[in-house]
Amino acid sequence: QMVKWARGLEQAPGRAGLAWLYGPGGAGKTRLAVEVAAALAPHGWQAAFIPQKLDTQAVDRHARHWAVPPIPTLLVVDYAESRPREWLFALLDAVVGQAEHRTAPLALVFLTREDPGDEEAVLGKALKHWRVQGVERLRDVLIRDMRKDALPRLQAEERSGFFAAAVERFRERLNVGENVPPVHYPDDALPDRPLALVLLAFLAAQGQRVPESRNEKAIYDAVWTWERTKWEGVLRRAFPNWGEKALEKALDRVEQARVAATLGRVFREPEEVVAFWQALGPRRLSERDLDDLNDLAEELPRLAPPDPDAPGLLSPITPDPLADFVLTSFLNRESEKWKRFVGAVYPSGEEAASAMDSVRAMLEQTLKVIDRLAGYGAGTEYAGAASALSQALFAYMEEVARSLPDAARGEWLERWRKALPESPEHTLGLREAWAHYAQARVNLARD
Repeated sequence: QMVKWARGLEQAPGRAGLAWLYGPGGAGKTRLAVEVAAALAPHGWQAAFIPQKLDTQAVDRHARHWAVPPIPTLLVVDYAESRPREWLFALLDAVVGQAEHRTAPLALVFLTREDPGDEEAVLGKALKHWRVQGVERLRDVLIRDMRKDALPRLQAEERSGFFAAAVERFRERLNVGENVPPVHYPDDALPDRPLALVLLAFLAAQGQRVPESRNEKAIYDAVWTWERTKWEGVLRRAFPNWGEKALEKALDRVEQARVAATLGRVFREPEEVVAFWQALGPRRLSERDLDDLNDLAEELPRLAPPDPDAPGLLSPITPDPLADFVLTSFLNRESEKWKRFVGAVYPSGEEAASAMDSVRAMLEQTLKVIDRLAGYGAGTEYAGAASALSQALFAYMEEVARSLPDAARGEWLERWRKALPESPEHTLGLREAWAHYAQARVNLARD
């Protein structure tokens, strides 16, 4: 349907069209866009995802060229509800403004978690506002004719075939022996979404059964338990003299480091990980305990191998829905220590002020996590985790600011302001984060 729609834009007004695909995390929105791009390629189409890091000025510069592609083009905006209004307006204005120069069709696709039927949907409100910002007829046509499609649920027979194929592929890739039989489930016990199906197949291929197999959180929990069990096996072989309590504590330490990496911390040397663990406490360690931490830090690349093309000793938690589950569960267990945890992830005091570039990179990643968690919707435990993380993040900003002399404090706060995405108060995921940032600035101003 998407391919037919895109190819039909050759006859559409302005040779352009909008589509809004929506569904929860893990539903397959991004993957669908990739598959549509692959299906269009034999027909002479090109495709691209617009990078999230581009600010409004960059979009304004580039969009006038994107809007007049030399060949038919599929342009995808992922996490569209998190893009600032000005960013979206710059892109859409170019699509309208360059219409008379466009000789090849342009298909612009928005991917969101939010439902366009929700009157409070951030993207929907932005599009309504943009529609009345000019008098060009194409504005009205683009919004009127915009496709709005929910990601369809897989049918029972599709889920069954998908699951069986995934199990077979995993057994081949993981060299699972015939002495380990795969786990089978009836069709009505399989989850609906592709990502959950893949993860369940990953476990089933290795003989691991999930009792609540339709419950996605139960699947994520089982995958993370499998991950910790894998670490435990490596650590038992590496350190046969460690007792059970030491092993359990080591597993928690590894999880802490993985969570920190998921929030944007890049550990380049084992000593950096040890310093992070020490900051979490207890601060006074025996010489033997410190030796154990150093040994554990040396093992991290074996426990969570990093991407060869990325810096750091270990990889963050992926895919995103699994990371969101682990982060939320971690927060629930460590809720009283979350502020301290963020303080350990980020540099402190004057070190932070002199390392603003690395702080900014971490901040961008942490804000992405907050944005994702908040996107699960108000009242969910994920949104509660987003709120707690946001409060801890800007409490850190405020605490460092208080420790700096006036001149350095002003520069510190200004660089945080510039590091924040544009108009976060107009996005779904970062509205509350913006409120926490603003409150921290008010607190500092009162002093």
